Amino acid sequence: MFKRHSQCELSSEAIFDKFINFLSSSMWNIPIATFLEQYSVGMDVFDDEQNDLLLYQKIHDEFKSMVHVLMEGFCGDLNIEANQLLSALKHHDNSHKLSTEERSLLGPVVAAQNFNVFVPMMIRENIELQLQTIEMIEFLCGVIPAALCLEYSDMSEEEFRKVLMEGLNREQYNRYVCRKSEVEFQDEIEKCKKIQLREAMNVGLQEKERLEECKQKREYEISTALEQKIDDKEVFSNAMTSPNVEKQLSFKGSKKLSEVKDTEIQFLNKKEALPEEGRKMKKQTRKMPSNSHNS
Repeated sequence: MFKRHSQCELSSEAIFDKFINFLSSSMWNIPIATFLEQYSVGMDVFDDEQNDLLLYQKIHDEFKSMVHVLMEGFCGDLNIEANQLLSALKHHDNSHKLSTEERSLLGPVVAAQNFNVFVPMMIRENIELQLQTIEMIEFLCGVIPAALCLEYSDMSEEEFRKVLMEGLNREQYNRYVCRKSEVEFQDEIEKCKKIQLREAMNVGLQEKERLEECKQKREYEISTALEQKIDDKEVFSNAMTSPNVEKQLSFKGSKKLSEVKDTEIQFLNKKEALPEEGRKMKKQTRKMPSNSHNS
C-alpha cells in the first residue's frame, strides 16, 4: 500500500517512479496475469487462426475496465489526479528514453487504450502457453533437445554424456539415464511405441516451430505499436487536451488499492455466475409447455 501524499509533494519523476514500481507489484501483476490466463487457457479465444473482432472488442472492454480500476487505486493512494499521472508520463517520455523493462511494464497500460496492442498481446500469451505445454510433454517423454541430437551419431558415448550434462541439470540427466536403461531392456513392442512417439513428437516439433514464428510475428506487432504509442511526443499532449480524457482514463471518485481487491472479487464472481445462470435458463425452458401441448 502506498503512503498517501499531498499533490504538491510529488514531482513528475517521483510519480513516474512510483507508477513503475506499482506496475512491478503483485497488486498489478496478479489481476493482469489472471485475466490473460483466463482468456488464453480457459476460453481458448485468442487462437492465431481465429479473428472474431466483435468478441475481441468485448474482451478488450473488460480488460480496459479492470486496468482503469487498478489505476484509479494507484491515483487514489497517491492523492493525485489523472492529469498529473499523464503529465508525469509525458515528462519522462520527453526527457528520457524508455528502457526495455519500462516499455514492457507499460505494455498492458497501452494495450488497455490501444486495441491493436491488446489483440497481439493476447495471441502471444496463448502461443507462449502452447509452447510451454509442448516443452513439458517433451520433457516428460524424455525427448532430448534437438540441439543436442544433431551430432550424436558422430560422438562417442562419453562425449555425448558430456554435452548432455552441459545442456541439462543433474535431475534431468538422471531422468535421461534411467530412461536409457529401461529402453535397453524393452522388447520389440516397446521399440515400436518409441518409434510412434518419435513420429508424434516430430509433428509436435513442426507445430512448435510454427508457434515460434507466430510468436515472433506478434511480438513485432506489439513492439511496433508500442513504439508508435509511447515514443510519439504528441500522444500524451493529445490525451491531456482530449475531451474524452475522462472517458479514456476515468479517475473520478478514485478508489484506494485496498478497495480494488473487492472489485476484482466481484468481477471474478460475475464470470463464474454466468454458466450457472445459463443452466437455470435451460431448466426453465424445459418446464415451459409447448404450444402444441396447450392447444
